[in-house]
Amino acid sequence: MPEIVYILENPFMPDLVKIGKTKKSVEERMNDLYSTKGSGVPAPFECYYACEVENSDEVEKAFHYGFGAHRVNQNREFFRVEPRRVKAILELLAIRNVTPEGDVVEDTADQRALDNARAKRPNFQFSVVGI
Repeated sequence: MPEIVYILENPFMPDLVKIGKTKKSVEERMNDLYSTKGSGVPAPFECYYACEVENSDEVEKAFHYGFGAHRVNQNREFFRVEPRRVKAILELLAIRNVTPEGDVVEDTADQRALDNARAKRPNFQFSVVGI
């Protein structure tokens, strides 16, 4: 049975992506990560890309190894890497794209928090990536 590997971003963590897997829907997983049960994240996650793969354990393990030098904490699935780099590889392994079409929020307060965070994102500067 296909399982899902996802790339998530959070506007309050602009230089980090979360690379993970789930057997639930992407929306359920995103809600779990942001639930009001004390996750400590100020705004919901945004799904950059998610897809079904044949073996999510192996795919996730390979990504964690391949991007290990960019891992922020060995006990967490957050990486300081451009999400498009992860997506480029993940697309080759994809059986089916399951990226949610819109924002995954529980209520209007969550949507406002997400919208406000997006509005405050700084303009991209090439110096940030060493160019």
